[in-house]
Amino acid sequence: MTGHTGSVLCLQYDERVIISGSTDATVRVWDVVSGLMVNTLIHHLGAVMHLRFKNAIMVTCSKDKSICVWDMTSPTDINLRRVLVRHTSTVNVVDFDEKHIVSASGDRTIKVWNTSNCEFVRSLNGHERGIACLQYRDRLVVSGSSDNTIRYLFVSFFLKLFIETIIIVKYRVFAYYLANFILKLRYNSCFMQIFRVLYMITRFLVN
Repeated sequence: MTGHTGSVLCLQYDERVIISGSTDATVRVWDVVSGLMVNTLIHHLGAVMHLRFKNAIMVTCSKDKSICVWDMTSPTDINLRRVLVRHTSTVNVVDFDEKHIVSASGDRTIKVWNTSNCEFVRSLNGHERGIACLQYRDRLVVSGSSDNTIRYLFVSFFLKLFIETIIIVKYRVFAYYLANFILKLRYNSCFMQIFRVLYMITRFLVN
C-alpha cells in the first residue's frame, strides 16, 4: 500500500480498515480487503506521531504539539471534532477510553482530557525528561520516559490531584498492591491521611 510521502510512524487496524500516520503530516485510511486508500485526513502541521481509534472515535497527535479528536461515521466519513492544545512540545503518544483521553509529550507532562466534551481535566507531572510512551486502562496510566523511569499515574474522577508511585523495576509488585489498596480506600473519610503516610513510605523506598 503506497500513498504516504514520508515515513509511516504509527498505525492501527481492525477488521475493516488500516489507519496510518506519517511524517507527511497526514492520516490515511486503507481498506483491509482491497488495500486501497479510501480517505486522507489533512489537519496536522507536523508529523503524526501516534493514533488510536475505537467506538467511532479516533485520536491523533503530532509534532505540531496538538491532538485531534475525530468522529468516525465510516471509513470515508471522518470529521474533525476538536483540536486539543496544551502541550508545549511534540505530543508523542495518546490513548483513551470512554471517560478520558490521555496524552504524553516531550514537555515532560501527561495531559488528561474529557472524552465526551474534549475539555481539559488536569496535567500530571513528575517525569524529569520527555515522555516517550504510555498506556491507559481502567483509570491507570503507565508512562515511560527518557529519564529512565516508569511511572504509575492514577486518573480518578473523585480526586483533583493524582496519585503517583514511581516504579523502578524491583518495586513494581509493591507499587501494584499499594495502588490497589489506595483505590479500595477511596471512599473512606480517613483516606487522605492514610494516603499521605503511604505516599511518604513509597517515596522513601524508591529514592
